Amino acid sequence: MLRRALILLLLAASPALAAPALDGLPKRVQDDLWEMIRACNAAGGRPGDPMRALEAVDLDGDGTPDLVLDEARFPCAGLKAGALCPSVGCSTYVTLSDRGRWRPALDVVGGYCIDRAETPARFMTVQKQYLADGGGYILNVRYRFRNGMAFQDGRGRC
Repeated sequence: MLRRALILLLLAASPALAAPALDGLPKRVQDDLWEMIRACNAAGGRPGDPMRALEAVDLDGDGTPDLVLDEARFPCAGLKAGALCPSVGCSTYVTLSDRGRWRPALDVVGGYCIDRAETPARFMTVQKQYLADGGGYILNVRYRFRNGMAFQDGRGRC
């Protein structure tokens, strides 16, 4: 019990001690991951490796990896997946690398999958679940990325 209390204290007191791997990430991504760590602790869970919520993939074809943060993939032992997300659902954030800088490109509620049929990956599909008239449906929207921006490009599939 004392060991767990010490770990929680270190997580709260010193981000540098808790996860030095987060240091090289964009500030927004770091802030979001730290917030998920705090929320997991507050809900009585045990945060796992926050990097599991991130995927690095070149989405805009510039030769440098971009970042996709999916809140639903954040590991919090003791709680079911997605328990830390708001009632509307978990968010997915895309941050594009742009000549040594980071540029937010997409922020949506929903999960995602990446079309890896081409290298670099050309499309990402966001899967949104909607409830209407007592039923529900899933809408898959495909995005492509160019010049630091996201563009809808029809319907996709996961």
